[in-house]
Order: sequence, then structure tokens, then C-alpha cells
Amino acid sequence: MTLILALSAIALPLVVLPVLYPNRDQSAE
Repeated sequence: MTLILALSAIALPLVVLPVLYPNRDQSAE
């Protein structure tokens, strides 16, 4: 269970951030 919670805590932000801030990727170009 601990590993699942840890992976979720790391994976969720990586998936949510690009969705909430898609313009952030375009700014790099």
C-alpha cells in the first residue's frame, strides 16, 4: 500500500500539472 500511495503522490502532479497549465509547455518553444 505504501508504494502505491507514494507512486500516486508522484504521478498525480505529473499528470495534473500539464493539464492545468498546458500553456506552460508552449512557452518553452
